[in-house]
Amino acid sequence: MNFKLTIPKYILFEECYKKSECKTKTQFLISMLNSYDDIKKLEDLKDGLFDEILKHRNLLLNATNNINQIAKQINTMGYSASENDIISSLEEIKNVLPELKKRSDELLKKSYTMMKKL
Repeated sequence: MNFKLTIPKYILFEECYKKSECKTKTQFLISMLNSYDDIKKLEDLKDGLFDEILKHRNLLLNATNNINQIAKQINTMGYSASENDIISSLEEIKNVLPELKKRSDELLKKSYTMMKKL
């Protein structure tokens, strides 16, 4: 089999080959092909995990925004801010916290599982 590589890709190939424990370049190429399925599975896991992290980030941003709104209200209006408004905002945050904890736990488990597969 013949194939052409650009000089930068050839240099990268040589570096990877040297770092591998393979005795020949053919063995190295076969090793790369055999590991393709494993790499693809990890990429699929990674993509799913990334989506979950984005959702989690949005929940955190919402909670942070609510906390900032409460702080702004108190700083702007002093303690004359409506107690009901503050309590309402705190209740919204309190309702989001269990979901944040659940998602954090799930993300940690998925991350740990993914790391074990590496």
